[in-house]
Amino acid sequence: VAPSAAVSGSATTDEGSVYTLTVGAVSDPGADTRTGYTIDWGDGSVTTLTPDQWAAAAGSFTHTFADGASSSTISVSTADEDGSYVLGTQAVTVNNVAPTGSLTGAGDTNEGATYLLSISASDAAGIADPLSYSIDWGDGSAAQVLTAAALAALGGQVGHVFADDQDGPVNATPRNVVVTVTDGDGGSTDLAKTVTVHNVAPSATVSGAATMDEGSVYTLTVGAVSDPGADTRTGYTIDWGDGSVTTLTPAQWAAAAGSFTHTFA
Repeated sequence: VAPSAAVSGSATTDEGSVYTLTVGAVSDPGADTRTGYTIDWGDGSVTTLTPDQWAAAAGSFTHTFADGASSSTISVSTADEDGSYVLGTQAVTVNNVAPTGSLTGAGDTNEGATYLLSISASDAAGIADPLSYSIDWGDGSAAQVLTAAALAALGGQVGHVFADDQDGPVNATPRNVVVTVTDGDGGSTDLAKTVTVHNVAPSATVSGAATMDEGSVYTLTVGAVSDPGADTRTGYTIDWGDGSVTTLTPAQWAAAAGSFTHTFA
């Protein structure tokens, strides 16, 4: 008569968690001597035990299922002088666990500057579930997709240039950055961080003579206008400091080619 035992354990477990299998006393009406035991966990892993190891375990055996989104049948067997026999089985469903992570980086940046976002994430399945990342920078640009290898090659830091703050008088715009981390088994996690993008004022090199005579024509030279933001200039003014102000349209400004004249009365 084949030996048998009550085999029990939870019907479900999470990947990366310790699973406990309970095996009751082995029942065998024959005067047989068992020479060894095996537990086939159903995921390609097999535990082999001597009779002493089996006795020391006192019916409690643990195992970590490395990867989820699968079903397994645990089979417990023994061998004696009459052959090998299955003592009992236990079906278990291994649940996938969504990855976890965090985002770090400065809380604000200037338009046109390179912003560095640090991404850290892990999965209970470890290398069994290689992660991938999709970054929505919150500024209307296309999502940036990275593999785990690509992120590692960047040292965990991803650079991005926020081209412009939101148009308006506030001159600072919060951008909601969302990184979606997926594990390939249907698990995903959204990580979020708010970055305030500041407007940067345009500038230009302004030069001209430090002195001149009244009634003479004075020439002011203005270099190319620099603006890191994607901003459209709608007009220009030159306040000459003597109560006179010159107003120019963008077309007039361009036609002047950086040279402007004035007579101080």
